[in-house]
Amino acid sequence: MSNLANEIYMLIVSHTKWKKRLQEMVNAGEGDFDSMLKEDSEFCEWIKSNADQFQGDAHYETVSTLHEEFHRETEKIIQLAAESDKETAVKAMEYGSDYERLSQQLVQKIICWHDEVSKSQS
Repeated sequence: MSNLANEIYMLIVSHTKWKKRLQEMVNAGEGDFDSMLKEDSEFCEWIKSNADQFQGDAHYETVSTLHEEFHRETEKIIQLAAESDKETAVKAMEYGSDYERLSQQLVQKIICWHDEVSKSQS
């Protein structure tokens, strides 16, 4: 696997790790929600630092856009949790929610991008 293909694959790992942390915080009903809002995950950092390299790349643009949409939805959930509305926050993260739909779409698009890069570099 090429270095780029591996970096793209690691976006899924970063996304999954971040989601797990958020889920644990929401389920516990406590945590540093403000810091979660401000935090730039490994995913965010990679997307930002590679913007010039992938300018005009359809896969990058799609992943970047979905990532932004996912984080807008996440902000709503974090706000609910920070306001002690745990029940609504948990519901907003359930299967079928916008949060979960966006997350699934994001992972699918990353996989497509990864597969294309893997094929072109083999």
